[in-house]
Amino acid sequence: MKVGLKMRNVSRDLIKYSIRLSLTLWVYLIPLSDVGVAESSNKNVPQLQQSETISQNDETATEAQQLFNEAEKLAKQRTIPSQVQAIQKWSEARLKWQKLGDKPQEALTLIKLGETYKNLGATTPALEHYTQALTLYRELNNRLQEAFTLSEIGRIYIIELEQLEKEQRLSSIHGLSFNSRLYKTWLNQTASTPEKAKEFYNEALAIYQELNNLSGEASILHAMAQSKYLHDWQYQQKLLEKSLALYQEIGDKQGEALVLGNLSKLKLIYNDQLAWLELFNKAREIYQEISDSSDFNNFTARQAEAKLLSVTASYWWSDNQKKALEFHNQALKVYQ
Repeated sequence: MKVGLKMRNVSRDLIKYSIRLSLTLWVYLIPLSDVGVAESSNKNVPQLQQSETISQNDETATEAQQLFNEAEKLAKQRTIPSQVQAIQKWSEARLKWQKLGDKPQEALTLIKLGETYKNLGATTPALEHYTQALTLYRELNNRLQEAFTLSEIGRIYIIELEQLEKEQRLSSIHGLSFNSRLYKTWLNQTASTPEKAKEFYNEALAIYQELNNLSGEASILHAMAQSKYLHDWQYQQKLLEKSLALYQEIGDKQGEALVLGNLSKLKLIYNDQLAWLELFNKAREIYQEISDSSDFNNFTARQAEAKLLSVTASYWWSDNQKKALEFHNQALKVYQ
């Protein structure tokens, strides 16, 4: 019975992976011809008067902003078709901003594209768009946005590492073997990817500290603590405690709850149940405060609370299924 269940779970994981891979290829190969037409040659084109040029620029800017706004609305629907439509509209808007020479708006649109591709699991185009945005922000000398983009690139490398590890597990479970060249490539990727993530995270951290941006610093420290390349739980705890102190200093309740929840998970993993319960209850209290306020419409806060409850339910399942089901039901209520 357990073997059958295990095989069904493995099959489900393989199907999910296949869907993700197909989706990555699909969204990555959206042809440029669908989102814009290359500019025609300037040869033999009559010169426009200055007033005509200004009028055309205004019209192009209006169209670009309209496309950007439409993409924002589509992205908020959080469905795969709506995300793909958002990518198409942001891509059109990006071409118009580029034509106008509006680098701040072009960079912002590239960030939106990178974020959407990332959410779809398409890390290659996500990385390409974030890297292009990084170049523009450096040209603009926008240090704050440079730090944010560096942190997002670091996150992409962590996601890629997680995907590589999942691919390796699936191959092992199904008895699939790599040839020597592919296996060597996989080993090189798993070795180099964490170092790339650390490099970008550290660059972002240095800029946030230089700017005395406590919110950005807290966010990076938290991201670093959650990253796959860390295997020292004491160092993870140190990073989380630094992040927690910063969130408390600036009064960011959502950030504080998020870090408390992750500290509680760390204590749970290392079987310190007293410390886990104290941290877990503090996190839930803050989430309850948020839920009682008008800010509970924030999807990220609900998602973080539900994830905390789900992880806790998974931990308790083998020892106390009744308690695990309680946490599971609470998570469902939050998701609803």
